[in-house]
Order: sequence, then structure tokens, then C-alpha cells
Amino acid sequence: MGKLAQTRKLIQEAKSLVQEFEQELTHEIEAYNLALEEVQVEKEALEATMQNMDGALEGIQNLPELPLEPVVEVEGEELSKIAPPPPYSVEEPKVGSFAAKFWGFVTALLVFVGLGIGGAVMQKLTIAPDMIDLHFIEQAFGFYGKLIVGSSPQAPWIGISVAALMALIIGLIVYLIVLNSTAAKNLQLAQQIYDEVKEYIQKHEPLLQKVKNLKTFLQQSVRKIKGVKVLGDEFGARVQRAHYFEGDDFEQYQPLSKEETMKLLELKAKAAALVQMRLVATQEGIAKEVEEFFEEVEREIEKIKEWIYR
Repeated sequence: MGKLAQTRKLIQEAKSLVQEFEQELTHEIEAYNLALEEVQVEKEALEATMQNMDGALEGIQNLPELPLEPVVEVEGEELSKIAPPPPYSVEEPKVGSFAAKFWGFVTALLVFVGLGIGGAVMQKLTIAPDMIDLHFIEQAFGFYGKLIVGSSPQAPWIGISVAALMALIIGLIVYLIVLNSTAAKNLQLAQQIYDEVKEYIQKHEPLLQKVKNLKTFLQQSVRKIKGVKVLGDEFGARVQRAHYFEGDDFEQYQPLSKEETMKLLELKAKAAALVQMRLVATQEGIAKEVEEFFEEVEREIEKIKEWIYR
């Protein structure tokens, strides 16, 4: 594989790596931002459900006092929306063909002119700007023609052709040398660009992993918050029924109604702690205290579900 093909291959691979990584990172950031919005929306909906819980419990006397659910205090910066990093630009090295063509042409021109001057010297012609005309050129280049065909009328034109061919060959050689030198430099530059792309991805890989972790946590948290809300609405309705049919005194409620009221009190305490929970992140993802709290919320939901479907 030639150096030019290797250069193009490296640059194309670098572009593909950047494009794939940035597409994945942008997708994950968008999913994270959406999940963060959903958590906030569900928290607000849960606050409305808490008001319904309070309304269901209002007027009921002799309710047991449950210990307050402790609010988990977590130090650190609260989660906020993330903006994708600016796009990484991969610039292709210049091919260098223009410079090669330029120096090839200049070399060919200088060789041709040099051969003309050399022929003029060998022919002992006077070299002066005002002496250079078609006759002078034929005499100068005729020197080379005479070396091939002798004193023939065609000698000047043969000499010009030979000089032009030599100039073209030498110019082509210079063109190839310059082009090869540029190709070697471009290959080194392409390798450097490829390595820089790998470093860029490696540098931002922790961010991608962190966003993935946070997105997954938030998506799971939305479901847990919704679970508390659904159960809060359900048990709020159950307690309203007990209040309506069984009166204002909790102590006089049927055993089932007492259990349902206790469940509502527990849900209310959990919901109050949940809406006050600050979602704080660490370098790797969500803070351990926050994660443990939501695991506890999930256990509470599962416990109540088991009680319902017992």
C-alpha cells in the first residue's frame, strides 16, 4: 500500500472513530437530559399525590405517629443538564501535489534554459538579451542536434526536442521526489492525527461511561417514583373509603383498614424524603447515598406489592 493510500486510510479511520464516539456520546447525553427532566416531572407529580395523601388522612383521629423518614444529606453538586462537548475536527493533510508540480515545472524550465545556455556557449555565441531570437535558439540547441545527426537542417529542431525531453524527464524526477517527500510527511502527520483522536476518545471515555450510569439510574428512578405515586393514590383512596364508612377514629377501624392506613402513612413519609432527595453525582456516577436511598424505596414498593398480592 502506497503512502498516499495509507494516509487516506488513517484519516478515514480517525474520522470514523470520532464520528461513532461523538454520536454515541450525544445520544447518551440526550437520553440523560430527558431522564433528568422526567425525574423532575415525576417529583412534582408526587408532591401533588402527597397533598391527596394529606387530604385522605385529614380528620382521622388517633393516628399512630411514625418516626420521621430521615432526609439523606449528600454533599456535592446536584445533577443538571449536560451539554455535549464541541465537535472534534479531523483535518486532512494537504496532498502536496501543487508544490510537486510547481517544483517539477520550475526544474524542467531551468534545465531547458540551462541546456540552451550550454549549447550557446559550446557554439561560441554571444549571450545578450538583445541577441536572443529564433535564429539564436536554433543555433544554441542545434549543438545537441549536431551530436546526433551532424550538420543536418533538422539538427536545431532535434536539439530542441532532445533538450525538452531531458528537461521533462528531470522535472518529472523532481516532481516525484517532492511528491514522495510530501507523502512521507503526510503519513507521519496522519499517524499523529490518528493518535490524537485515540487520545481524545480515551480522555472522554470516562464522561461517556458516567453519563450512561447516570442515565440508567435516572430511568430506573422514574419508575420507582411513579411506583410510590401509584401506591400513594391507591392507598389514599382506600383510606378515604375507610374514613367515610368507618368514621374518624383510627382505633375503631377494621384491621384491614388499619393496615391500609399504616401503609399510607409509610408511603407519605417515604414520598416526603424522596421529593427532598438531592440527586448528587460523583466522578463515576450517582452518589452512593442516593443510590442506597432509591434501593430502599424499591424495597418498600416491593414490600407493599407483596402485601397487596398476598
